[in-house]
Formats: sequence, structure tokens, C-alpha cells
Amino acid sequence: MQNSLDKYYDISLNNKDIKELNKTQFENSKKVTSQYELDNVEKIICWITGLSAGLVDAFFVTNYKNLSTENVTKIKDNLHLKDTGSINNAVDNRIKNLFSQAKISELEQKFKVPYDASSSKNLSDYVSGLNPKTHRIQSLGHDPILGFYYGIRDILSGQFTAIDNAGDLITQSITGNNAIGMNLFKAIALQFGHLCSDISTPAGLPIPFMSQLLRLKEGNVEGFSYNRLIKNMYAKGYNFNHLLSMSVPALIIEVLTRLSYFVYSLSKGLSFKESIPINKVKLDKLLFNSYLIASGCNGVKMIATNGNIFAFNPVLWAGTLRYGFTEFKRYLKNEKEVERHKYVFEIYKQNEAELDVSIEENIKYYKQNNVG
Repeated sequence: MQNSLDKYYDISLNNKDIKELNKTQFENSKKVTSQYELDNVEKIICWITGLSAGLVDAFFVTNYKNLSTENVTKIKDNLHLKDTGSINNAVDNRIKNLFSQAKISELEQKFKVPYDASSSKNLSDYVSGLNPKTHRIQSLGHDPILGFYYGIRDILSGQFTAIDNAGDLITQSITGNNAIGMNLFKAIALQFGHLCSDISTPAGLPIPFMSQLLRLKEGNVEGFSYNRLIKNMYAKGYNFNHLLSMSVPALIIEVLTRLSYFVYSLSKGLSFKESIPINKVKLDKLLFNSYLIASGCNGVKMIATNGNIFAFNPVLWAGTLRYGFTEFKRYLKNEKEVERHKYVFEIYKQNEAELDVSIEENIKYYKQNNVG
């Protein structure tokens, strides 16, 4: 009798049960792992956005055909960023026309700062290399970001902080400065006003943090120290205006990728909230691949111009590193498998809870009806 009932108590799984269980587990896992993977449509989105940004950079920011194949260390007119690309020219002209010459003169008089010396003529300590063409990249107060530290500090202290040709940081007091004793808020306003007075000048403002490269003391490029190379780049137009034009391809990637993600997510039946293109795992992967493709195009552009530094677009490479670092962290944490494991076990726990409730209800039913 016992043997005849064994089949009713046998809870082992046959091959069909195992296949069904594996299929269910795969489908449940796919709901999580799919956000770490790109389907064919999403891969096409990456290629379209990445190539679009890369081509815009190659032909419109600085057209590779207009860039000399000689190194920027050469002193030649054709090694200037002027007229190298339609986007670069449009951005540069727009910024240089923000203020008229009369308005620039008015701003310069109104927002005088102690760190604006264009040469060492009236300084107590000589700063080698300081001249009207490159004084803004040497004077740390002119940095669009760091200037709100160094510049404000110089204003409040009545001093001038600069980097000389040797890469040394020189700080000295400026006599006759009227800003000493000024409160912080007025110093911030003075700093902002002075940067505005410089942004529309022919040389413009330096790229944020670029001045810190002047402190590199080891190494050279074709006999040019890094210090001299950076100053030469700035004098030839590699400035804040150019940074904005180099940001256009990155803007194309950000806008097209996020918009495509939003539309495609809605088309797959996701809710509006789930489709919002902010802080999503798959969106980060899309952006990384798009930036990687665009950076690859920029690399080809540099090869085509024999390594001309003006062909280099740091904004695209920075985007690749930013999203690449995020992807690398997820890889190290094995986030995909961790989340899959967590999701599947949550389902198992939910099923177990439902089964417990069902058993309790059956026991309650049998007791109430005196069954067994």
C-alpha cells in the first residue's frame, strides 16, 4: 500500500518540469539582464548618434582638410584655429560679438582686478613669458572655473598669481590695489564682471584647468616644453570659445541618444516614468557606446592630420571616460548577475509566501469542515 502511494508523494522534477522551470527562470532573469544589454535597434542608435557626432567633429568643428599636418609647435599662420571649421567659426564669432569694443572698455574699467597684469613691466617679481597674448592663461584668475578660487583670492588679498615659463607658481602683492578689504560677494561680482570683459576679446578666455598644464616641467614636443606648447596652443585659438564648439558633437550625442531612448522605451510599452532618459543603466551603456564611436572617429581625424593637436576633441574623450568608468564599475561589481540573482530570489520568496498562505487556508478549511 505504501509503495502504491509513493508516486503521490514524489516531488522530484522530471525533464519536462526542469525545462519549464529553466524557461521561467530565464524569462524572469531577462527582465533584469535586458537593461544591461543592447538589442539590435539600440545598437543602431549608438552607431547613428556616434557617427553623426564624429562626422560633425571631423568636418564642421575643425575640418580635418583645413588642419595642417605639421605640429602646432611650428610658427605658421595656417596652424591657427581660425577658419578651420564652420561651427568653430560660428561659435567664435558669436562670442566675440557679445560685447562691442566700447562695452569691453567700459567693463574693463568697471571691473579692474589685481591679477590682470599683461607683462612684468610694473610687477615687483619678474614672471618669465608673461605677455599680452598669453597672460590670461598664465594668470590663474582668468581660468573660467579655477578663477573663482584664485581670482577671488587675489582680489581679496590684493595679489597676482601666475605661472612662469619654468612652470613655477609665483604669487606677489600688487601695490595700489583698491580691492583689499572687499567683502566676498562683491569680490565674486568683480570676478564675474572681469571674465565677461575678457570673453569677447581676440584672445578670449583659456579653457578651464588648461593653465594647470603649464606646471608640467618634464618632457617636450619637438623641442617645445609642455609649458610653451600649451601657451602656443592658446595663442593660436585653443581657448574657451573653441571648447564650446568642441562640445557640439557631445551635445548631439546627449540629445539624440536620450531622445531615442525615451521614444524607443515608450514604443516597447514602458511607462512614461520608466522611459525618462535620466539615471538609467541601459542609457549609460548607450551613451558610452555612442561616445566610444565618436572618439574613434576623432582618433581617425588625428591620424589624418598627422597628430595635429588641434584635431583632438577632449570633450568626446572625456565623455567616453566618464561613461566608461561607470560601465567598468558595474563590471567589477558584477552588477548584472547580482541584480539578476536578487530579482529571481525575490520572485521565489514571493511564490513561497503565496504557497504558505495557500497551505494555511487549506489547513483552516479542513479544520472548519472536520475533514480527515
